[in-house]
Amino acid sequence: MRLSALGEEYEHTNLNEIYYNKNKNINNINNINKIPLTDAQVHALLLSKKLLQQQQQKLQQHVQQQRNIQLQQQKEIEAAKQIKQIKQETAPDDVKRRRIDNGDRDRERERDRERERDRERERERDRERERERERERERERDRERERERERERDRERGRGDRGDRERERERERERERERERDRQRDRERDRDRERDRERGDRGDRDRERERERERDRERERRDRRDREREREGERERGDRERGDRERGDREREERRYREKVKGERDRHTNRTAADNNNNSSSSSSSSSSSSSSSSSSSSSNRKQRDGDLSQQQHRQQQQEHKQQQQNKQQQQQQQHQQQQQKQQQQQHKQQQHKQQQRQQQHMQKQHEQQKKQQQQVQQQQQQQQQKNNQQQQQHKQQQEINPQQQQ
Repeated sequence: MRLSALGEEYEHTNLNEIYYNKNKNINNINNINKIPLTDAQVHALLLSKKLLQQQQQKLQQHVQQQRNIQLQQQKEIEAAKQIKQIKQETAPDDVKRRRIDNGDRDRERERDRERERDRERERERDRERERERERERERERDRERERERERERDRERGRGDRGDRERERERERERERERERDRQRDRERDRDRERDRERGDRGDRDRERERERERDRERERRDRRDREREREGERERGDRERGDRERGDREREERRYREKVKGERDRHTNRTAADNNNNSSSSSSSSSSSSSSSSSSSSSNRKQRDGDLSQQQHRQQQQEHKQQQQNKQQQQQQQHQQQQQKQQQQQHKQQQHKQQQRQQQHMQKQHEQQKKQQQQVQQQQQQQQQKNNQQQQQHKQQQEINPQQQQ
């Protein structure tokens, strides 16, 4: 039907053009008959007449071909319908029943597929609503972070501590990296969902869902690792602060112990001096006994002093050993922090490299689009110029014909 309509429209328009040209030429011929014609004009009129006849013949042939094609197609369709109807009428009863059952099953399958499509559309709408809610929550989190940042800036202005400012900047950079990771995950999810939507195959969708779950698990593992690193950093800072406090406590304990040992030594020296004075004032008869007792007391005092000194040295060695262990732990923590910083720098560099690549690709696409647009504009200008040239030529020809007609 559509072909027939197109053929009739084409026939109608071309016939109108031919009739218009024919009438125009007839009018020109009638006007020219009043004036004696030259050989060139007669030759041109004969050529135009031949061209008109050829156009009419071609048009009639084309219309006839289109009608024949349409008739042939209609005959083939009617023959196929008749053959199908004859087969259905002459088929056995079990074949008819099977055909009816197959048709019912096909309709049932079609209804199931339609229900599945409705459910898929409903799930897609739910996912879209969930994405919208997630975006709203993200915007709310961004606003909350902005308010928190403003409050932190106010605190920073009132605080004036350079170390606190540096730590706050580090936390801000970490939050920015976290937001960038969240945005990257959202972009990846959107791209994956777009791919899922474009495929349309259920098996592919199941595989893509499995890959989506795997990616979500991988992202959760990455988030867990990042949170573990943050907790490790907080723990290390807490350990460092605790180590500073413990070092101060140990230094105070050592100071107290030294003061105590010094006081005991002073008391011991005073006591020995008093004993010596008492021994010197005693009688000469008891000099031997006093000398023996003084030697024994001095030897016992010497042993006591040696024991105190050995205990003190042992304590100092233990403290030095503890100090060395703490220094080693601090060095290990610093090395671990340096490794984490290097990893973060590498990740940041990789992200920057990816962003640069995306920007370059975007610039290339824009450049190609601009080139295409320029080419299209140039083509349009050339076409317009050609049309203008043709119009000018036609106008010149008409101007040349008009004075000849007037003559």
